[in-house]
Amino acid sequence: MAIRNESLTTGGSNIFLCAADQEQAVTCIVFCNYSVSTVTISVYAIPAGVSGATTASLVIKELELPASETFTFDTEKFVLTGGDRIYATCSANSSVSATVSSMRVS
Repeated sequence: MAIRNESLTTGGSNIFLCAADQEQAVTCIVFCNYSVSTVTISVYAIPAGVSGATTASLVIKELELPASETFTFDTEKFVLTGGDRIYATCSANSSVSATVSSMRVS
């Protein structure tokens, strides 16, 4: 199992990118608001070959995350193949960390 940490930004960032020659299962994503203000996060599952986040790839839309709170996304699992990615945005920079747990399937 692998763990990856990423700080979210207003411009968005890939919090997980599946390597070209692999298949990965994302088993859990933990979002932690380490700021003193409520923020919102949006999360997208973007298939390989798609250039940007769209409403079609939206998984979580503007979820309010109160100051010093944590949200765990672990009910659903994502199986990604080469080039697929999980992308996230936050309403404020330097506010939320995302920790992604994944397991290589092949």
